[in-house]
Amino acid sequence: MSRVGTIRLYCYMSVDEKQKIANTAESLNISISQYMRICALHQKLPNPYRNQATLALSKINANIARLGNLQRTVIDKNQQLPPDVIQQIRELSGLLHDKLREF
Repeated sequence: MSRVGTIRLYCYMSVDEKQKIANTAESLNISISQYMRICALHQKLPNPYRNQATLALSKINANIARLGNLQRTVIDKNQQLPPDVIQQIRELSGLLHDKLREF
């Protein structure tokens, strides 16, 4: 995509160097051009883990909501959960807490 007021800049590099640049840009979820501009101007690179962390926390939030809904359903129906289901809920809860500690 061409931007108004921009110019094309050519630079020479090996095929390996170009591949490394392309891989790094892809891992940061930005274009090669944007990566090259950021590097050339000594700007701060975006944090590649921010999007991953947001996605992981969203999944954790959804799982916690599911657990809450299950508990509410059981309470509303005045039922007892089978012991194996209670154990699974405890295990899942522990896994969720461990994931949250990673962030």
